[in-house]
Amino acid sequence: MGTIEIYYLQDGKYVLEQSYMFQGDREDEDYNAETEICLKAFPHIKMTLGDIFDGVD
Repeated sequence: MGTIEIYYLQDGKYVLEQSYMFQGDREDEDYNAETEICLKAFPHIKMTLGDIFDGVD
């Protein structure tokens, strides 16, 4: 299991805007490996949580 936190700079401080806890087990009710992540600075680039954590134990 892994975690992703996305912070953005607002008024000189970094503010947590999004947080994801990876659940890659399809049998788990909180399964979210297909959830797409997109950053404000790169709106045309999208990746899934499963892609980000692929190969990570």
